[in-house]
Amino acid sequence: MLTDTKIKTAKPKSKLYRMADSNGLAIEITPAGVKHWRYRYRFNNKASMMSLGKYPQVSLKAARYLRDEQRDLLDQGLNPSEYRTKKVFQDKIERDRKMSFGDLFYKWFEQNEHTWSDNHKKKISNQCRRHLLKHIGAKSIDDITTQDILWVFKKIESLGVIETLEKVRGYTRRVFRFAVGLGLLTVDPTRDLPDDIFKKKTVKNFAHITDAKDIANATSTTLWV
Repeated sequence: MLTDTKIKTAKPKSKLYRMADSNGLAIEITPAGVKHWRYRYRFNNKASMMSLGKYPQVSLKAARYLRDEQRDLLDQGLNPSEYRTKKVFQDKIERDRKMSFGDLFYKWFEQNEHTWSDNHKKKISNQCRRHLLKHIGAKSIDDITTQDILWVFKKIESLGVIETLEKVRGYTRRVFRFAVGLGLLTVDPTRDLPDDIFKKKTVKNFAHITDAKDIANATSTTLWV
């Protein structure tokens, strides 16, 4: 078994080598003198090895504790390496769920900007900064409710810029669906906002000919122009 003295006095060699402790724990010493903790184990009859950190940041006592944690996972029928990878991913998701809407928006923006022209990027950025981010940009995404979004949209509607409202509604839906796709949210807060509660852009109807005689005359005139 290892001791702190053995580890501290271990010198690097021309090739990487390891010194064993117990129950799969070993310390690996590189030719540069860097000392890494390794845990070797078998899962489903396959040999595996994982890192437990560097010495002296991770002490001998701490390394043994970490090794025992991995052994407990094996006793539960879990692969320690896979479990750690999944936990790191899940922990990141939990942290990201606390990100602000502004951070989420720019994450979505960066993911998609390569598909847009410079003018389109500028237009999206300006519209969303002015009408969306200034209101909920600092709010945590998991705290934003449907009512928060409704308030923002109604505020845009009150300005009479209906076309802008339609654009911003579309961008907002895409940002939240992006979050749902990444597993950051389970529900898109814009999902339950029907189109009918917002004003629509006025469509101008142009005069058109309905009388058969007028249609014939218009056709004849066109042929001779």
